[in-house]
Amino acid sequence: MNLLQLQYFLAVARYSHMTKAAESLHISQPALSIMISHLQKEIGCPLFDKRGRNIVLNKQGQIFYDYISRGLYMIERAQQEVSNSFQVDQQTIIVHATALTLLHNFSTHSAIVKVPYNVNVIPIRVNEIQASLSNTSVDFVLSSVPFTSKNMKMFPLGEEQLFVALHKEHPLASSSQLSLEVLRNEPFILPASNTGIHANICNLFESAGIRPNVIFECDLDLRMTLVALNKGITLISESGIIWKKYSKDICSIPLQGNPTRKICLLCNADRILSEKDQLFIHNIASYYHDVLTEFRSSHAR
Repeated sequence: MNLLQLQYFLAVARYSHMTKAAESLHISQPALSIMISHLQKEIGCPLFDKRGRNIVLNKQGQIFYDYISRGLYMIERAQQEVSNSFQVDQQTIIVHATALTLLHNFSTHSAIVKVPYNVNVIPIRVNEIQASLSNTSVDFVLSSVPFTSKNMKMFPLGEEQLFVALHKEHPLASSSQLSLEVLRNEPFILPASNTGIHANICNLFESAGIRPNVIFECDLDLRMTLVALNKGITLISESGIIWKKYSKDICSIPLQGNPTRKICLLCNADRILSEKDQLFIHNIASYYHDVLTEFRSSHAR
């Protein structure tokens, strides 16, 4: 049971309708149904009753809802209070990122030079990059998709490889490498639209002239939950593998040709880089180099 499952449960309970809840969460209805079914199996009893086209909480579901709604509210309050407390009298660098996995554990990494400021990372969609660069309250944009504009400065941070994530009992799980052609007819779980990794994967298949057999589009945690349930396969980046602790039932296999995606730090072209900015750029470049080098070294053993 994880936080994402609980958030999805609350959405279904509030809408009393699977399709409407799925639309509000920006995921497919079948994917949401699988998550709710998996949650009920973990708890050991059904939480909803069907009433026509709607589903409503039963007695056990209402008990669960009362506790979970209060619990998640307290978690959100705790996060906000801690954040507010920490940012008092602190300088802050605002970073908009197309993928949060790109900065996981950044502030605590051993190679980071200690600095008297906080880094506030805010997730954005691919179509919001230009607006973020034009926003004077945003210091940098961390992007995992190709993006060019006259209104920006670009600082390349490196490239990360893409892997196939699939269940350990999948017939292809023993392969040393997998081609896109082999994956053509596999049930494929695509990342949520307008995310960096979604654009990376679509560009990869398009350049190979292959149309994947897409069965779901959803966020990273749900993608990996579905893979762990052997409902399909997906592609995942090195940073996704490094910082997400997934089920032991999932294995990752390199793609043939070792395709990569470029990671860049962007800022407005008119921005004059302060000493604080330059130190941040140095820190994030060192961080990214170190974690990828360490991962590749351990993965090659």
